Amino acid sequence: MDRMDEYRTLMEEMSTPAPERLETTLDRALARRRKKRLRPLQLSLTAAVCFVLLVNFCAPVASACSQLPILRELADFVTFSQSLTEAVENEYAQILDLEQTENGLTASVDYLIVDRKQVNLFYRVDGPAEEYYVDCSIEGVGGGFVSGSSPVSASGELSTLQLDFVDREVPEKLIMNMEVRAQLTGQEELEAREQAPQDIWSSEEPERKLLARFRFEVSFDPAYMAPTRTIHPQAAFQLEEENFLLDLVEIYPTGIRFHIQAHEENTVWLAGLDYHLETEDGQRLDSVTNGLSAAGEENSPAMVNYYADSSYFYDSRQLRLVITGVELREKESELISLDESTGLLSRPLPEDITLTGTERQGDSLSVTFFVPHDRTTASVIDGYRDGEGEQIERNGIATSHRWEDGGYDEIHYLPNCPEGPIYLELRYDRYLETEIVLNLSE
Repeated sequence: MDRMDEYRTLMEEMSTPAPERLETTLDRALARRRKKRLRPLQLSLTAAVCFVLLVNFCAPVASACSQLPILRELADFVTFSQSLTEAVENEYAQILDLEQTENGLTASVDYLIVDRKQVNLFYRVDGPAEEYYVDCSIEGVGGGFVSGSSPVSASGELSTLQLDFVDREVPEKLIMNMEVRAQLTGQEELEAREQAPQDIWSSEEPERKLLARFRFEVSFDPAYMAPTRTIHPQAAFQLEEENFLLDLVEIYPTGIRFHIQAHEENTVWLAGLDYHLETEDGQRLDSVTNGLSAAGEENSPAMVNYYADSSYFYDSRQLRLVITGVELREKESELISLDESTGLLSRPLPEDITLTGTERQGDSLSVTFFVPHDRTTASVIDGYRDGEGEQIERNGIATSHRWEDGGYDEIHYLPNCPEGPIYLELRYDRYLETEIVLNLSE
């Protein structure tokens, strides 16, 4: 049974007429703990468009729609994100019947969760192989966004592409390009790397056969995007003798963003936070762990924007921010020199983080650090420079857990690292444990 068959069956089963007066205000619906139903504009059939309107504005139809298998599939897939789970449970999702076939492969963009700051596109590739290597790219939107997706896609199974728009709102439309390549088996990839140049940390990817290209145009109607809730708490706080101000909170269906402003006379930059939010009912909203967690500002190493799970669909009007740790970087911080031959540093790394070794192979160097599990540092090192002050490319970062030691190894790969002095630029100089509670209200 396809989606149109499901629609017709649903319509035959529905006997309850639509209410005469339809409540369409999201805030009123939330206040009464009702669920707002948002549905797509991407369907081209007239019947499907009618279905959109019915689902949005008729509670009985929407209630029945929530039982459809296609929505249960999406709910099962987004369990990695509390915010997306809440969005699907509150039926803030759109069904996109976008599908193309080329060279025996079928690619489709099936679902969409979008608000004014984030786009989540759920897609799949279906074909005879078990897995495919899918490279997704976006065009037609300019800059100002961060994207994330996993390149390995199991045949017929959902994958996701997430776009976070940092300093701008979601555009009216975009082009999603997909290049589908053959996925190598573990043995095939090993053999491909062995045949490559001697540098095992090379930025060159193993050759994968191109199977098909797909191009989807996706449009977003602002009428189907829930409005962002904005709070200006003006909550001041101190870290040591440094002054900061939490001046803006934005709450939208896919997350919460809060902005922290630093006093111009501070001697440190705020490089990172450990935090969570709480509702008045004790519901905990954690920092984002699968997606954009923090963003900086131009010409500064400071992190000023932080992201957490959303409270949008809770009956909550009071939030508080709990800060349990901070990462600070001195404005006068100097680069740390690394002697590759001895493994010695010119000064210590931040608290509890240690350099455990280096390994060179040809022009490439790997540098390994030990990081405790209670740290949420995405990367200890902000960058590398050579003796001339030029940036050294970092090809990637790998992690390996050391449960018995209470932490993990973070391995940095430098594919073209000249011999001689190497300088490390830290993302932060020291970590402070703290407990600061800020009420997020006007």
